Amino acid sequence: AYDQLKSQVDVTRVVLENLEENTMLKAPYTGIITGKYYNDGELFSPTPNTPAGKAALVSMIQIDPLKVVVNLAETFLPLVKEGMKARIRTEVYPEREWTGTVFRIHPTINEATRTFSVEIKIPNGDEKLRPGMFARVFLNLGEKEALVVPSITVLQQAGTSQRYIMLHENGKARRVNVQILNRYDDKLEISSPELKGGEELIFAGQNNVENGDPVSVVVEQN
Repeated sequence: AYDQLKSQVDVTRVVLENLEENTMLKAPYTGIITGKYYNDGELFSPTPNTPAGKAALVSMIQIDPLKVVVNLAETFLPLVKEGMKARIRTEVYPEREWTGTVFRIHPTINEATRTFSVEIKIPNGDEKLRPGMFARVFLNLGEKEALVVPSITVLQQAGTSQRYIMLHENGKARRVNVQILNRYDDKLEISSPELKGGEELIFAGQNNVENGDPVSVVVEQN
């Protein structure tokens, strides 16, 4: 009887030790707890209970370093390399600039936007930057000559995906089909075998002229 009771005690002690080990939560990184989803004594349930749609006891975020994700046009894919430096600015701290490092380049292209994602790691020891902030990221991808026009001058043929611009040549309008390569804020980089650079672009009333229509140049005077 004694041996049987001793054996039960030993088994109970092992079970208790295992339970005690499982009561310690260990995070894989240093961070800040942003959500607590259970109180002491409550039973855990695998039902999703977090904004991310997962089941958890608590949620955490890492403040230092932070990660910023940017989407770049697919034409820049050969130019972006892991280890590249990036400059980061925010509207919250317009006078300050951070330096980050490209540490991950996603291997797939978004078919809808023709962009790929790049992840940049930013040291944030003073915790000025916070998750969810909007930031401007500057990457030095080199220089090249390009044809760049105001986005309002690039028109789209109704019912198609064809883009075109209207030029002024010898007093008449000439339509030139173009391909959009990149967007830079309110400007577009375009390409066409008919364009060499230096052509006169119609940027007022371009929606109201057809190929071959007579046009006149109006000079604004202050």
